Amino acid sequence: MVILGNKILNETSKYVGPIAKDPKKRFAGNNLSCSSCHSNVGSTPLQSGFVGIYARFPQYNARADEIITLEDRINGCFERSMNGKKNAS
Repeated sequence: MVILGNKILNETSKYVGPIAKDPKKRFAGNNLSCSSCHSNVGSTPLQSGFVGIYARFPQYNARADEIITLEDRINGCFERSMNGKKNAS
């Protein structure tokens, strides 16, 4: 799972983007990678890091004016930054 997660983070378009083999897994609408915003696989401080992220949710989101979950936040990345759609699973 860790290896797959790393691949999704760095090769997003191939696994969950427009060139994913399975059309049902095409959530990202462009060819950006998660690592385009989350430097060094999310481990660089002040660069949209992932370290400790789970503990910061749920949290208030001003744009939505509501409390959101980590899943909501990830789906927001796919919808806005990656011009795609959320995973409704």
